Formats: sequence, structure tokens, C-alpha cells
Amino acid sequence: MTLGAGTPVQPSMLRVFLTRESLIRFALSLLLALALWLYVTGRENPHLAVDLPQPLQVGAADVRQDLVVTSQLPSAHVRYRTGTPSIQVSGANFRVYVDLLGLGPGVHRRVPVLCQSDPGITCVSVTPRFITVAMDFLKQEQIPVTPVIVGQPPKGYIAQAPHIYPPTISVKGPRTLVSQVARASVDLNLAGDTSTLDGTFSPSLLSAQGLPVSGTTRLLISPSQVTVHVDVKSLSSFKPVPVLIRLDGHPHSGFGVTGVAISPPEVTVQGSTARLRQLTSVVTVPVSLSKRKTTFSAATALKLPKGVTASRRTVRVRISVQPVDSYTSVEVGITLTGVPLGLTAQANPARVLVTVIGPATGVHDVARNMTAVVNVTGFGAGNYSLSPALSVPSRFRVANVYPDKVSILLQSAPTG
Repeated sequence: MTLGAGTPVQPSMLRVFLTRESLIRFALSLLLALALWLYVTGRENPHLAVDLPQPLQVGAADVRQDLVVTSQLPSAHVRYRTGTPSIQVSGANFRVYVDLLGLGPGVHRRVPVLCQSDPGITCVSVTPRFITVAMDFLKQEQIPVTPVIVGQPPKGYIAQAPHIYPPTISVKGPRTLVSQVARASVDLNLAGDTSTLDGTFSPSLLSAQGLPVSGTTRLLISPSQVTVHVDVKSLSSFKPVPVLIRLDGHPHSGFGVTGVAISPPEVTVQGSTARLRQLTSVVTVPVSLSKRKTTFSAATALKLPKGVTASRRTVRVRISVQPVDSYTSVEVGITLTGVPLGLTAQANPARVLVTVIGPATGVHDVARNMTAVVNVTGFGAGNYSLSPALSVPSRFRVANVYPDKVSILLQSAPTG
């Protein structure tokens, strides 16, 4: 059917022309036409200037060795053209910089921004064309590093002097900035520490007034970290030691001590390391045996050296006293033999309580003349717990020795 001029288009006919398929063909035709136009334009005008998508950081060239740039150099936008349309271009093909040859310290305004490019690429323009550049003399100083304790160990502990390595750091940069640095500090928080502190820390740069120096990101710090060692020690030491009962007097005639029991047999003492090093035992206040005829128990106090405390103040003792027609108990001094040359020997306790059984007519004489010998031949310096050797005539025998072992301290003899 032919449509004459002025004849209105029916909606059904319009839908025929605007089908989905016809719209797709129309869009593809436009895209192909645009691509062809771009290709022909590029072939006919290969020298068309193009903007580099990303800005480039401006660098500095020909800076004197004794100077350093102190101003923040900006980024610049580059416009370029190529001789070949197919060449791939990126920021790596360009170098944007300012030439500072012949310029000294100070602020330099309207310094030209230059652009270099790889072969086949031409820099058309660079924006900005001029920038302001500030320079200063380059300075390097050795700065001492000092520790600052910002937290203390808990009660009963003390921090020793910190050791810092290296003790100084090198600070290099603009003279006006380096001149502000008086020292470097490392903050050490020892709050709650009961053991040695080892670690690496970044020093903070401070002025002579103790204030942080600003702009330190423009400084070269070497090394950037230091090693710190701090010993944290206890003000006192702990040590378990045996308890020895100090007995005084003698049982009733015809009775003797047949056994001694202590509860607890040892206590934990606390004091300085120097004091505890020499302490091998603690003793009680004297317990009297005078006129005793029966076994008895008692609570007795500990006798502690000055500056030493114990986990408890008293111990309980049980002393067995038995009727023995020919028993007697006597304190016998310790005799040390075989002490190596260059050493001194000390027995603790220096006497032991010995109960001897034998004929009543001679038991007291035997007891009074008896010796308790501890032979330390071949022993080196140190603490030893050894049993004394006692000898009695054949008709007598030793019923009990208290304590059955004594502490022997061998140490170097004082010189001079």
C-alpha cells in the first residue's frame, strides 16, 4: 500500500520498523562507522597531541652534593604526540624534572619544569611550566640515644641501667632541620616486668627543650632502630634451708636423747643474694633438756640472721628422752680434716649432740673425750652435707647423733 504525502503513519506500521532486530542492526552500524572514522583520522593525522592519563612526579637533577631539596616537588601533567599511532605509551616513557645546576641554597621561583621522552614520542607541553624550589645545605650529625623509663617494675624488683646499641645514630638532611635535633630518646615501659627486657625500638628525635622535632620524614636516620637490653632483678632471693634444733643442758642422770623430730624440717628464707649465699641452715632458740626424764614436744621460735625472713616464725619439735642406765648425751665439737690448700672450711653447726651407751662407770669420761671428725679430703669449693665420724672404745657405742649430718662450707681463703 502506497502512503501519500500527509498520510499519517499507522502504529502497526511503525512497530514493523522498530523491531528489536532492526534496532540492533542500527546500533552496530553506528559503532562500525565510528571505528572507521577513528582509524581514518589517525592515519591522516598521526601527530595528534594526547594527554598522558596519569600525572608524573617532578624530580630534581644536578643538585650540588652539599645541598638538598627541602620543598615538596609537585606532580605534572604531560601532553605528547607520537610518530606512530600503534606505539604503546605509559608514564615510564617520560622523565619530568627541574634542572638545578648552578643553583645554591635558598628559595628559587619560576624554575622551568622540563620533560624528556623516549624515541618516537614528543613532549608537547608540561603543566605546570614553572615551580618554586627550596634548597638547604646538607648536614649529618651523630645524635646520642638516651633511654626514658616510663613505667617501673612491680614492688620487690628493680631495673638495672639500660644498655643501648648503638649508643648513637646518624641523622642526615637539611641543615635547618638537623640543627634542631639535640638528642634521640627511646621510651621503655617496664610496668609489670619481672624479667629481662630485650627488644628493638625506633628512636624519637627531640629538640634541646625535649620537644619532638617535626618534619623528620625528610631526614635519613641510620640505623632506624636500636637494640635495648634492661636487666630486671629481684631485690631479694628465696632459698629453702634445713632447720636445726639448738639443745641446751642434759637430761636427768640415767636418761638420754634417743631421737629428735622437727616439723617442718626446712623453711624457705628470703633475703639479699649475698646474705643467702652464706646461709646453709637456720637454728631455733635453745630448747632445754635439763632434768628431762620423758619425751616432750614444744613449739620453738626460729633465730634468723639480720635482714633475713622466713616463711614461718616457729617450728614444732619432738624430743625423745628414754631411761637408759648407761646413757649420756654430750655436745661434741666438729673437727675438720683434709681441708684442701687454698680453701677454708666451716661447719654448721659447729657441735653435735652425741648420746653414748656403755658402762656407767666410764660413759661420761668417754663422752667428754670423744671427737666428731669430718674429712673433706678431695672436696672442692662449695656446700656439702656430711656425716661426722665418731670413734668410741669397744665397750661403748654411739646411740644417736643430732644432727646426723652437718653443713660444710668450703670457700677460697681470703688473699692479702
